[in-house]
Amino acid sequence: VTPAQQVAWFQKDGYLVFANSVDVLEDILLRWSGENSEVLAEKEDFKYIRERCRPENSDPVAYWYFEPLLAIRTGLETQGATQQAMFQAFLPRLGLDKLISIGGSFDLATERYEQVSQTVIYLESPRVGLLKMFQANEIAISPPGWVSSDCETFQIYHWELGEAFNAARSLADSFQPGSFDRILDQLADHPGAQGLHPKNDLIDLLEGTIAVEATPPDKEGEVETPRTLFAASLKNGDRMAAVLAKLQQIEGSTLEVRNFQGVPIYSLEVSELVNFHLVVSQNTLFAANSASRIEQLLRGDDERNQLKDRPEFKRLIEEAPETAGLWGVELMGTQLELSLIH
Repeated sequence: VTPAQQVAWFQKDGYLVFANSVDVLEDILLRWSGENSEVLAEKEDFKYIRERCRPENSDPVAYWYFEPLLAIRTGLETQGATQQAMFQAFLPRLGLDKLISIGGSFDLATERYEQVSQTVIYLESPRVGLLKMFQANEIAISPPGWVSSDCETFQIYHWELGEAFNAARSLADSFQPGSFDRILDQLADHPGAQGLHPKNDLIDLLEGTIAVEATPPDKEGEVETPRTLFAASLKNGDRMAAVLAKLQQIEGSTLEVRNFQGVPIYSLEVSELVNFHLVVSQNTLFAANSASRIEQLLRGDDERNQLKDRPEFKRLIEEAPETAGLWGVELMGTQLELSLIH
């Protein structure tokens, strides 16, 4: 047995402990009493994760904890000094040195639920670089009225797009100052762009709430895979409708347009088997792989058939918090499951 394949273990005080190294087990036994100051239980990030993930009045089946940067550094120890130096140099620039740890808890057969899992990502402030690009605002755990009760999956997230844009600009400019805005201006000045600017005519129109819904395949066989609907809330729906009209008029554009109940629907052929259909409605930009799902939206069918009125959903949110950074539901077999990220 090679060291990489070695498995060692011991049993003590009702615990069975495994490791791939006898030395690791010896270190654990030296700290077994808990009197040693260099133990995981005394780390501030672990204590925070454990407290946030502890169920009320009980302990979960298991806690878990992971330090991604430590794992990467350990892996790089077998590499040369150059690779290690490059890694250390890029960490602060990307903001990844602020990522301290990830951990959570897992529980089964609770009083109300079959399974409960919680995860916390522990970051140092302030967020910079890549980490600043994915900030989320809290959003109410109440689905929009257009979400169908037939959905098999639904997720919604409020993205701080302004912060993300500025973080992307700062990151690009840290490599080459001024390059980010220069590229955007070049795209807008292209003869075929119809004067559309990526930031002014797209990013600035998005409110930040982004959602995705999956419903069963169309009964008439339009699509054999689940009907997937993407939605992005808008600050100004009329301006986005004008942007789509301009895109359709660009020379060589493959966007096709048709009217349905007085509303233009734009279609884009992605492949021989996949078309995407876009429409602006309810101050939201919708895109779906099913024309029938878009038409269903415009007819208002979902007003009579909403996820928020589904009895299983109502039961799920009885003890859930009012808001979350990201939340969603998924149909697992016959059970509807709720997931939350703060």
